[in-house]
Amino acid sequence: MSDASSIGALYESFNARDVDAVLAAMTTDVRWPNAWEGGVVRGHEEVRDYWRRQWAEIDPRVDPVAIDERPDGTRAVRVRQVVHDMEGNVIADHEVLHVYRYEGGLIAEMTIEETPVPAPAVVTGAELLWFLGTLVRILLDGAATDGRFALIELTLPLGAAPPMHKHPQDETFYVLDGELTMFVGDSRETCRAGATVYTPGGSPHGWRVESDTARMLILSTPAGLEEYFRALAQPAAYPWLQPPPDGPRVPAERIAEVERSHGVIRLGPLPE
Repeated sequence: MSDASSIGALYESFNARDVDAVLAAMTTDVRWPNAWEGGVVRGHEEVRDYWRRQWAEIDPRVDPVAIDERPDGTRAVRVRQVVHDMEGNVIADHEVLHVYRYEGGLIAEMTIEETPVPAPAVVTGAELLWFLGTLVRILLDGAATDGRFALIELTLPLGAAPPMHKHPQDETFYVLDGELTMFVGDSRETCRAGATVYTPGGSPHGWRVESDTARMLILSTPAGLEEYFRALAQPAAYPWLQPPPDGPRVPAERIAEVERSHGVIRLGPLPE
């Protein structure tokens, strides 16, 4: 399981109040911050009791937004925390950093840090990549936005059609030129310039280009999809599409490896 998948599963279990599943990912003497009352709790039973007290008074939901592997081996997870009172009113909605230290593959300690505020940016150029027969222009990446989002422009040839797939990031498409058939879940739509398609993280989706070429903007929320593109791409020698190759552009084994490491899951061919 990739880091993104394992971290995502941890928060899914927390939000489902599946305490045993979360504790199974921790050492028996784990140190955990008591962010609600103050201080630190230690070990499975203290963590369990802390959450029971908390959930009797408030209803928090915590979702990972971005994950960063630090040089010291810890993982910093930027999360969005939305807290409701027991009547359903929102009493807090903000982002913080959860920093995990691991021992033997299990969480030994978690600390909380405030999230940094990214600096404003004006982009006048783009990183040009050839990605599996398409032209990718990375306009803003996670480094520029502190992982909040990435903005990418994609130029595609006739017939470009990735299989149905899903990944942890929300993905929003805005069609600039051309015509595509977009597949989202069980639905399909013909999309031309001006169309916008939103796919929440974990949603099956895909597309097929029906015109000679097509261009669209992709918003990855949080950032991360730009790193998937980079891992399978090469710098573009010129700002237009590559000629067709004689064989596969990238070995299938390499594609599978990159998909695993970035939480991209193939679900099969596009619907007929």
